[in-house]
Amino acid sequence: MYNVAIIGAGIGGLLAGASLAKQGKKVIIIEKMPYLGGRFTNLPYKGFQLSTGAVHLIPHGNRGPLAQFLQRLGLSVKIEDCKPWCTFRIRGKDYLINDVSDFNPIINLFPLIDRLRMAKILFEVKLLGLPSNEITLEEWLKNQVKDELAVKIANAFYGFALSLHINSIPAGEGILILKRVNDCKGSGVPIGGCKSIIDSLVKFIELQGGKILTKAKVVGVDIDNENITKLHVESDQISEVSANFVISDIGAKETVELVGEKYFDKNYLQKVESISPSAGVKINIASKKSFFKNGILFTPDCQRIGGLIELTTIDPSLAPQGQNLIISHQPLLSTDIKKEIEIGLEDLKSLIPSFDQDCEILLIQSYHNGWPVNRAASGLDIGSVTPLKNLFLVGDSVKEPGWIDTEGVASGVEQILEYLSKIFY
Repeated sequence: MYNVAIIGAGIGGLLAGASLAKQGKKVIIIEKMPYLGGRFTNLPYKGFQLSTGAVHLIPHGNRGPLAQFLQRLGLSVKIEDCKPWCTFRIRGKDYLINDVSDFNPIINLFPLIDRLRMAKILFEVKLLGLPSNEITLEEWLKNQVKDELAVKIANAFYGFALSLHINSIPAGEGILILKRVNDCKGSGVPIGGCKSIIDSLVKFIELQGGKILTKAKVVGVDIDNENITKLHVESDQISEVSANFVISDIGAKETVELVGEKYFDKNYLQKVESISPSAGVKINIASKKSFFKNGILFTPDCQRIGGLIELTTIDPSLAPQGQNLIISHQPLLSTDIKKEIEIGLEDLKSLIPSFDQDCEILLIQSYHNGWPVNRAASGLDIGSVTPLKNLFLVGDSVKEPGWIDTEGVASGVEQILEYLSKIFY
């Protein structure tokens, strides 16, 4: 009998497993894939370290929930802050943002009347709080600032960060995300890529006595008195697992499908059904030339691409010697994936005129359906607690408000650990 069984070894499942194992709990993690980390690990390719999902970027660097979580565990993962934090390429000119609290280089591009409106917005947000989530960020922004450049800048930022157009982001959530960015002062790159974090977590869990299985799929559960009493597993190593508590890192919809809808009330099923994922396209590029300073390059003038990051100016180990690794990211705004990729390639060639001569496309990855950017788009996440007494959720369908991607996953894990600590003790 285990204290906790965790279904799925993505970043959420591993964070939860590491923390519980450190507390002395008997933990088992069951992963159906042959590798660990899900959409947050490395994919070796032609001497480069590509990722299975994330762009090797920690949204809030050393000050965000993920880095703070790793520090509390005592893991010595190095995260190098992006300096400058970012650059905006607007109308062919680059504007460096060294500090996330100083957007003056961008603000000065707007007419005086819009600059005054922006100052009024900041004052109202501080005084009155966040705007309503009942309207979209696009509607709210267009009501505040009349220059179309504001929409382009917002779409570049949120397209890169969330794989969403601002017409699908709740206004309050969008502004809270910006507040989190400002509070945490920028992004960072984990040295060694996403896998460096995954490897550290796996090693830590095993040193604490935790058990991790790969190529092991949970195919069913036994339930008694609103508690999961047993997991049925397809694996060469084990056929069933009993545990006091079960944590699922496979997504809310997938968890309901695994357990069975009959065990969940109508309201909960409606909440789960309302979840929609965010989808995106990532283009991995090799080049012997460097095209912009380290940090993120946001691209408001592009049709699709929200931003690029040139990783090897921060971590040369992600590419063969003498090569650069550049990754672009764009939201997937239609179901015609081939067309969306073509638009992204057009964007790249407009950003880098010598693209055909100086660059090589290593791999184009699309993230949708069962392998999305996020299982729940920002603002649509549901809570970690389920109607079953001993079943809880972690991962990218239960992110905490205002925290994006892995930061949201880490903050969500932290919340459920606090809840479990009251039960355990």
